[in-house]
Amino acid sequence: MEPSSTVNALLDRLEGLQRSGNGWRARCPACGGRSRKLSIAERDGRVLVHCFDCSDAGAVLEAVGLRWSDLQPPRNWPLTPDERKAAKRAIRDVGLASAVDVLATEAVIAVLAVRELQSWRVLSAEDDQRLALACDRIGKASVVLTGKEQWRPDYFYPPKRLVAVKRGVVDELRRELGTAERELAAAEQALLAHERKEAA
Repeated sequence: MEPSSTVNALLDRLEGLQRSGNGWRARCPACGGRSRKLSIAERDGRVLVHCFDCSDAGAVLEAVGLRWSDLQPPRNWPLTPDERKAAKRAIRDVGLASAVDVLATEAVIAVLAVRELQSWRVLSAEDDQRLALACDRIGKASVVLTGKEQWRPDYFYPPKRLVAVKRGVVDELRRELGTAERELAAAEQALLAHERKEAA
């Protein structure tokens, strides 16, 4: 499906544009970042815009110097409940690929944070904030993939909860390290006993 001149007004102003199913993905000009978390679709003459991070279509248009009236006249706005549901389904279809892209990117951030903790390095304040953002984006992407309608990141990922999670990880690493040290000490004792026996 070729884009209409209407949606092209938006597509031409986006960075990282990529075809995705029956729509497009791009970097969000409103909230930034390198991942393609912005979904654009066109259905029945309507342009549908959704960012899976900031969820602010108005800010997206403002960031590229457009208004809704530039993309679709009032007669094309979804008015009835069925039209609104159809529009929501359309943007969700396009958004599945964006959600997977977001998960792939943010999972790398989470893995890097875990590696830092495994190496007994304390996360800096900046890294801690980035990990919290990764958790937030992963949660939002999971909403898209599971089709849930509501999600409250502050409920699932408050700062105290993140600290508790990290404390649990650190405690588990300490337990594993203690077990490894005991096993190493036993192996060293066994090696010394064997060397003494060989020398005798």
